[in-house]
Amino acid sequence: LMVNNNVRGNQSVYNSVIDAAIKSDDPYAAENWYTKMKNNNISGNAVTYNSLITAWAKHGHLQRAEYWLNEMKQHKHCMPDIVTYNAILDACAKACDVPRAEYRMCEVEKLSSIIPNAITYNTLMDACSGAGNPQRAEHWLNEMSNNDIKPNVISYSTLLSSYVKAN
Repeated sequence: LMVNNNVRGNQSVYNSVIDAAIKSDDPYAAENWYTKMKNNNISGNAVTYNSLITAWAKHGHLQRAEYWLNEMKQHKHCMPDIVTYNAILDACAKACDVPRAEYRMCEVEKLSSIIPNAITYNTLMDACSGAGNPQRAEHWLNEMSNNDIKPNVISYSTLLSSYVKAN
């Protein structure tokens, strides 16, 4: 409708359309809208990139999620935040890729601007659980406590699940 009426969208409009595509479970359409956004000389922001990363993470496509993380890092005006890294960790968890998840966690720990939260640790533990590695999951539960983040029901459920999956 906007195109037919020669109305130019802005960042908010494109982010809304990208979000709608994601809610429709269509990450390809979301990427197409991003391309249209870029072709109209409208830059993405953290919301744009986090949405694209989350869309691919939800589908377990770690490489595609990391592609969007790398795209995001190329823009000085929108740096990754904890939402970004939690989404990347979710993609790692769905791929059961513990080494990649721990690599991304090391990135987070090196960035003073990003503070891990319970979601971060729970998602990292979920990666360990999916890979059948309860010892690593327990390690991250301990790290969580050592960093003054209180484990919650999800933390303990994930740890318990990791032991069940290992046996």
